[in-house]
Amino acid sequence: MNAQICIDASIALQLILPATKSGFADTLFKKWDDSGIQIISPPIFDIDITTIIRKLMQMKLLTPQQGEQAFQHYQLIGINIINPPSLIQTAWDMTEKYFPAHVSDLHYLALTELVNAEFWTANPRLYSSLKDKNPRVRFLGDFSASPPDIPAVAEKKVDSHKSTRSDFPGLWRAI
Repeated sequence: MNAQICIDASIALQLILPATKSGFADTLFKKWDDSGIQIISPPIFDIDITTIIRKLMQMKLLTPQQGEQAFQHYQLIGINIINPPSLIQTAWDMTEKYFPAHVSDLHYLALTELVNAEFWTANPRLYSSLKDKNPRVRFLGDFSASPPDIPAVAEKKVDSHKSTRSDFPGLWRAI
């Protein structure tokens, strides 16, 4: 098994948003943590996460309190940001082979190639465009382990003063 796993923002968002789609990301992170796997991502990860949280707030899909909680929880999940000197050039060079993937998405795959790791995503569009072109690409939807027993929170509004760990089921090692 790899000593490192690269994830994109779509996986991390499954951990930090109050309306997570499933417990699969939580289970997978726990498995990686128990196995001593280092979870890594390129610098664009931070931009992706914060942009998406803000966008969800602007669209009123997250309240200001939920957005702030998601941001705080994101800072606690412990992703190691790796920025090898050749990252940008490698991502750029991949654009022809992996078209129509966005260059920003290819930063994740480039890091994966540079450190010889697997790349995990929860983004079906990205997975579909890469799966037949690179054997390192994995999809959260294919993870077949049983999710943990977590109460459904898909329709729940979170009051920041009454929030509990179950409001953010992905926080398997935080707070």
